[in-house]
Amino acid sequence: VERFMKHYFRVAKMVGDLSTIVSAALEARHAKPAPILARVLQRLRTPRLRIPGDGRDFQIDNDRLSIGHADVFQKDPRNLLRLYLIAQQSHLAIHPDASRAATRALSRIDAKLREDAEANALFLKILTSKDAPEPILRQMHETGVLGRFIPDFARISAMMQFSMYHHYTVDEHTFRCIGVLSAIERGECEAEHPLAHALLPGLPNRRVLSVALFLHDIGKGRAEPHEQVGGRIARALGPRLGLSPAETDLAAWLVENHLIMSQTAQSRDIGDGRTISSFADEVQTLERLRMLLVLTVCDIRAVGPGVWNGWKGQLLRTLYSETEMLMSGDYSGTERSNRVLAAQAALRAKLPHWEEARFSAYLQRHHPAYWIKVDAARLFRHASLIEAMEETGERFQIATETDAFRGVTEVHLLAIDHPRLLSILFGACAAAGANIVEAQIFTTQDGFALDSIAISRAFAEDDDEMRRAARVGAHIVA
Repeated sequence: VERFMKHYFRVAKMVGDLSTIVSAALEARHAKPAPILARVLQRLRTPRLRIPGDGRDFQIDNDRLSIGHADVFQKDPRNLLRLYLIAQQSHLAIHPDASRAATRALSRIDAKLREDAEANALFLKILTSKDAPEPILRQMHETGVLGRFIPDFARISAMMQFSMYHHYTVDEHTFRCIGVLSAIERGECEAEHPLAHALLPGLPNRRVLSVALFLHDIGKGRAEPHEQVGGRIARALGPRLGLSPAETDLAAWLVENHLIMSQTAQSRDIGDGRTISSFADEVQTLERLRMLLVLTVCDIRAVGPGVWNGWKGQLLRTLYSETEMLMSGDYSGTERSNRVLAAQAALRAKLPHWEEARFSAYLQRHHPAYWIKVDAARLFRHASLIEAMEETGERFQIATETDAFRGVTEVHLLAIDHPRLLSILFGACAAAGANIVEAQIFTTQDGFALDSIAISRAFAEDDDEMRRAARVGAHIVA
């Protein structure tokens, strides 16, 4: 089935590429010639392109970048890459004549050109440019230049990914990853990815991140795990592209480990110090941690529509902050004590109606780890549940709320702890059709269970989701 789908996507891609070229050619053919005076003024206004060589290899034709003569690629095969770099830097569309000529000249991209230092420097400039590399790489892919210059990329062209998460072929996913990185860099995703937006400008090896992102899935379709294959490809391709040995090693490490941050955040208890310590041992340096966070955000965001949500973002930010504190040496006993006191002080400010003796007694209910692992909103919610229990005498309390940013609905439960409570709670959620994505389970010093269960949203509107949450809560009570 995968081979059939790959063949289908290749044929569909061919039809789409030809349609684009034909449409552009028809548009150029039927474009009305500008008046002579307008053409003269246009030449005066248009800055001359500084093109290496004799300057006659490329020209502007009807506001598109075109070739200057028929032998432009035969004379110098580097022009096959220079065409796209000039189009990227000058923000010009590529003329269909140039695209057709590039496709006809693909045989000029041979082993000699792939090892040429200048050609590789041109490609690295395209890949790492801040001038939106995604559309240029797509055009290189459409004409076949990208697959000929990076043969391993041709192997993942139109490759279908059989998983419940991936919506796109491997090559399309890669282009979208690079597009997400550009969007974060332009500041378009600050609200959704505040940490990645803050970290990206300070990364010292920005081009290593671009190379790793381009190569992170290039090993798919092989018998071995694609991370290992991709790592070997990165180690072979890095020196060819002009990366230093240290940069090549860093890019290969990112490719080999591009899944560990998402897997750790989503499948391990990141509130457990042992999880943080184990993850820190894998990452080892703060530079790797920062680059891995940005790469992971781009990778998840480009998987498909609806896959990224605020819950995953919050998990990644929490894992990053906990690991950063441990690796920077701030995760000491004094620092932990300060965090506990800060959390307690923030909760005290939200409960001004509580007497000091009542609040002091409440503090004694919880273990120190509780104050570190639970955020301020949940601390207040849990205190409200205990307050309701004390006022009503009901030993079983439940509350629900939606969290649009994280894309989840939370169910908070207070009950007398007993051995089967967790299985009953999870079973009731499953019976109600609720998909649990996160759970925080705590036991107080006096024998009560405080559980916060996050379930996937089923409705976009909060009113609809709250009615569903009420049904889930009623199912748990029943």
